[in-house]
Amino acid sequence: MFRNACHVIRPFTGPVILCRKTVAGQTSGNLGAYVVINDEGWVVTAGHIVQQMSAMLDDVKLVRDYSQQLAAIKTDASIDERERKKRINKLRKPSNGQTDQIAQVWSAFPGHPNLTSGVAYMPVDVAVGRLDPFDPAWVSSYPVFKDPTKDFDSGAMLCRTGFPFHNVAPIWDKANNRFDLPPGTFPAPLFPIEGIFTRTVTLNPPLNIDPFSFPFKWLETSSPGLKGQSGGPIFDDKGTIWGIQCQTMSYDLGFKTTTPQYLNVGVGVHAETLFAIFTAHGIKFQVSPY
Repeated sequence: MFRNACHVIRPFTGPVILCRKTVAGQTSGNLGAYVVINDEGWVVTAGHIVQQMSAMLDDVKLVRDYSQQLAAIKTDASIDERERKKRINKLRKPSNGQTDQIAQVWSAFPGHPNLTSGVAYMPVDVAVGRLDPFDPAWVSSYPVFKDPTKDFDSGAMLCRTGFPFHNVAPIWDKANNRFDLPPGTFPAPLFPIEGIFTRTVTLNPPLNIDPFSFPFKWLETSSPGLKGQSGGPIFDDKGTIWGIQCQTMSYDLGFKTTTPQYLNVGVGVHAETLFAIFTAHGIKFQVSPY
């Protein structure tokens, strides 16, 4: 049912990998998904991915600032040893678990772009940003988003995809001051999973945002999103995007058993909310005729 749709979404759906090295020297790679919105390099992904990247960058700055301040104190010939120790003790020392090095990898694009102008809307867990550098030739086609004013009803059969079960373990190359990805990282295999559109969930927005001009809505599906699918598209059998996967929710079924029973459902950012965010940032996008 979704075979042709998976071919449609493949060109503009990519993996994003956050490569990280801690102060203690441990490396890891967190994998998610994103959608290229248009030929200007604008992308949409899960908000927690961009939030995590921002936190890592803050850590890197803290570590670098600490190293620079420590070096300046140690080489300051105008102070004695007592004052030197006093000033060092006042510095905010990073913990071993904080990020020392980070790299963001958006697909296997040859230009190695970074995300710029990234903005996360955490009430709905979505983010937009722009890849720089970006060459439109890297993407052969761009997405069409479902018109939320036309037949956007519960019961529709949808599919989501992303890159679960694809572990990436980056290696830190100290000599060249960079991360190396292991062979087989690309192309990352897509993993689709179907689900019925169960309902629209309207969220309470922050007090400083007008809920009527900026709707905060989720699209819920009967199947859960998987790790590695965050930021990926939720689409119909034509490959038209209805939402962007962001979270999985677990609902207690309330059965009287010794072991609690839960229903896991997927949550994606509703097209109505996506349209509002795209419009607010002047991001051009294609809308379905149906």
